[in-house]
Amino acid sequence: MDTRSETARRLLDGQRHDVSQPVGSEKCISWLAVLMVRLDTASRRATLMSMTTTSSDLPRLIPNGTCWCGCGAEVGRGAFFTRGHDKVAEGALLAARYGGSVAQLLEHHGFGPHRSVGQAAVDAGAWEKCLSCTYLGTPSSVRNHRGKAEH
Repeated sequence: MDTRSETARRLLDGQRHDVSQPVGSEKCISWLAVLMVRLDTASRRATLMSMTTTSSDLPRLIPNGTCWCGCGAEVGRGAFFTRGHDKVAEGALLAARYGGSVAQLLEHHGFGPHRSVGQAAVDAGAWEKCLSCTYLGTPSSVRNHRGKAEH
């Protein structure tokens, strides 16, 4: 029986997956196999890479006392950025790698009208969905929303 990563590797290489066979503990890999057949290679790769990277796959970063935007400023203990410089770094990354376009960033990572980045954040456990409407956000954002929307 394939594991999720073995199936992802085969799909990246354009190989078909027998959708009648379950894959590891994944309940719904069949829809992915069908979707992957319909995507071109670049879209297939972006979709699979975004789906197989979780926060636990990311390296543990250690602040080093210098602002990570590259300005060279000293930062407080445990901080990566001086105030506001996280947004400066985001903007610079968008400009340098994606032509300043959030749409290009989303497309590069397999998101867009066909796949919600917000729902991916919910599925990863980083965001929540309001139980009374379609609002998605961090747990504190959803609490604020519920208070303002009175539900």
